[in-house]
Amino acid sequence: MMTLAGVLKITPFCGRIEGEKKKSRKNEEKMEKRAFTDAAAWAEETFGTADLGDKRRNRRLVQMASAIAADPDGSLPRQMGGQWSSLKSAYRLLRAEGVTHESISQPVWQQTRA
Repeated sequence: MMTLAGVLKITPFCGRIEGEKKKSRKNEEKMEKRAFTDAAAWAEETFGTADLGDKRRNRRLVQMASAIAADPDGSLPRQMGGQWSSLKSAYRLLRAEGVTHESISQPVWQQTRA
């Protein structure tokens, strides 16, 4: 008995699909390598122009973004290196007056519009 998978393998059209899948996978691998090669550079490029009212806050945002990008599946405590002081600094930053979703997202929006 022939299965659907067996039919697709012998269909000429399927060869194009398999080729497209291989090409797509190669592109995905390139993107993955580029995206995660240097989390610090990405964070600086993405959030370096943020205006959170204080240079130290801006620097902390970039550090947090870098740590989160380097371990996107991790919890915030793990992303902050398991150090209580780093985690506490992250929470303080996110609670600080003038630090809002809009103020953090503004540089990203500007880059998107550019």
